[in-house]
Amino acid sequence: MRLTRRQALAGAASGALGAAGVYELVDRLAPSASRPQSSRTSLVEQHLLQGVEVIDDDGVEVLVPPLHHQVVTARVSVGERPAHLRAARDELEGALASLERRFEPTPTGLGVTVAWGLPYFRRYVPGQAARHLPVDRRASGARGRRTRVLIDAVRFPSDPEETILEQNDVAVLLRSDARDHVQEAAKMLFADLGVLRPTSIRKGFAGG
Repeated sequence: MRLTRRQALAGAASGALGAAGVYELVDRLAPSASRPQSSRTSLVEQHLLQGVEVIDDDGVEVLVPPLHHQVVTARVSVGERPAHLRAARDELEGALASLERRFEPTPTGLGVTVAWGLPYFRRYVPGQAARHLPVDRRASGARGRRTRVLIDAVRFPSDPEETILEQNDVAVLLRSDARDHVQEAAKMLFADLGVLRPTSIRKGFAGG
């Protein structure tokens, strides 16, 4: 049963918040976005989703993002020998392919974006990375020196000196209007495989 805004303001949401958490409360409060139908076609870029609603806001087209978002950073937890890495690659590729077969790449299905960081390339494939990582031409021109598209994380000027910067191998972004789709994907990729060891989990909601 959905709650009206009046019920939420009157305190009816407090019980739901305590019992099921803020994310289930969001599902009850937020109306479902109108999502256009999509066709299962291969996407040019993995971060793009089909069937995203576009609304007009004072003459500006605005994309309505999926309601639930989860970002997981992780370290690869396998040996550094080529055989270990190949086996881990095959396991992860199989899990991602399984998710793609089950869920359409839409807000009503599931969006999965995998981003690899410099620590992974330096640890597992340093020679290949040195040869093949692309160069950022604009950044290279601005800095006056060759700059790769991947750079090390840096502290913000407001960060204290004791701030520790994480050295993660990978970050995975999961997006969907359906919270259980995000939960199922997270379980498959991080609990069931044993290839990636999470270092942080960030959950949020937007749009919808």
